[in-house]
Amino acid sequence: MRSWVKAAAAALAVLISPVAGAEPYVLLEPVRGTDGRPLTRPGPGGADLPVLKRSADSPVAQAALRVLATGFSARLPAIDAAAREAARTKPSCPGLPQAVYVLLSDEDGGYARQGFFVEDGARASLCEDHFIDITADAGSVADGAFEEVLAHEWGHVLLRRLWGPVPPTPSRKFHSVRTVTDPVTAFDEGLGAHLQPLSARMTATPGYRARVDGTAPPVPADLWFSRQETWMRQALVPQNRFVFEKIVTAGHSDAYRRWLADEASADMDPCRLKSGDQMVASEGVVASFLYKWLAGDAERVEARYRQLVSVLAAMGTWPRDDAPVIAFVRAWGAAFPDERDGITRLFLSVTHGATASREARALDERVACAGASGEIEAFLEARGRSRAAQDRLAAEVLAGRVALDAALGPGLWIANPAVKTGAAPWMGKRDLPVVVDLNTAREAELELAFSGTPLAGSAARIVEARQAGPFSGAGDLAARAGLRGEEPAALAAAEEHARRIGPATRR
Repeated sequence: MRSWVKAAAAALAVLISPVAGAEPYVLLEPVRGTDGRPLTRPGPGGADLPVLKRSADSPVAQAALRVLATGFSARLPAIDAAAREAARTKPSCPGLPQAVYVLLSDEDGGYARQGFFVEDGARASLCEDHFIDITADAGSVADGAFEEVLAHEWGHVLLRRLWGPVPPTPSRKFHSVRTVTDPVTAFDEGLGAHLQPLSARMTATPGYRARVDGTAPPVPADLWFSRQETWMRQALVPQNRFVFEKIVTAGHSDAYRRWLADEASADMDPCRLKSGDQMVASEGVVASFLYKWLAGDAERVEARYRQLVSVLAAMGTWPRDDAPVIAFVRAWGAAFPDERDGITRLFLSVTHGATASREARALDERVACAGASGEIEAFLEARGRSRAAQDRLAAEVLAGRVALDAALGPGLWIANPAVKTGAAPWMGKRDLPVVVDLNTAREAELELAFSGTPLAGSAARIVEARQAGPFSGAGDLAARAGLRGEEPAALAAAEEHARRIGPATRR
């Protein structure tokens, strides 16, 4: 802990603003071959890297730069420069000024990437720095989609700049604020997702403001999955709605379609909170916590994110033993002792104490359920008990008598390579094995993972047994869920499958 304090102080000392007049953003575009396709060249590691050049002075580029000079985007380059200074490695980028590099790309969506070649006349120099790969046209600049995606992807750049590449994780499930994946993915995506409502709140773009305020006219594209996802990040992350479990999805006889419907659902059950293990593996929950902790008033945004940079830089790498969000809370409290009480209490409040105490979570479930049904007497009685329990829990955690992660279980990963899913709900190609954590998976997810094995039909029993707390291992699960016959051997085989296929790196 003390090393974090010293490192954070040193990192904070070098968080200086860019030199006045410096270029905050550099817009890039692909260099194209005679066939019109973007060119690539092999990089030092053998992977193909894009060949880029400064973007032409087009109407879209001009509009993008005007937008980037306002709102959160205007503050972002100073924070990025601070992260660059605090980072342990200093990637070189000959031929370009130090700035936030943004590729106006042919690809759909946005990505945080590293490494490209810069064309300058007949030469192409290697730039080792990070950049944001994003599509942009007149419509996406005008309605704020460009601005919003850029903020999200910069969150990924920040983590990679300070912690290095995201480590491989067992989960192959598509990420979304609606789903539970794994603690590493949740922190990576949650950090990006929390910047979207901040970007929305601070925007000066009329079309973006109209979209956020709900005054923009509806269009059919608003019904698309990713548009709904965007709205949920803007509206529900600040409201901390993703702490609730979802209502069990029914109506599909096919296990894959039921799983897909269950994962894509946004129907929350007000009487059931996520478990602690699910909380730290939910990007929606992580995003809510980070938003509430970091996204204060506009005047303090830059200072707050400079603190974020110093804490992440002091931590220096992806946590190995703790869930990243738990490690982050501890590191912030160590780096800024006067804020340890505040960040600890906020984390416990956002997660309803679920990571430290199953009893505190159960009390808050009663409050939520009574409140949702309008039972005023039950609500007031449960609220009083909950407040007292949360205060006691916070005091115990701060005194070191209860660990912030005391109620968390181990990751118990199983795999069924015979059942495949897609990288996203809309992808017809299904080439990813089903890999799930027995301590976080929902019933539909377990049913899919158990398809074609002796465990088929045991999902409900496992989920019910887990209500008493996370499983400590396969033997504990087998005993509490009443596995019998061929089921324990099938569970052992599923664990072995997960070990054999190992973790995977997400794009």
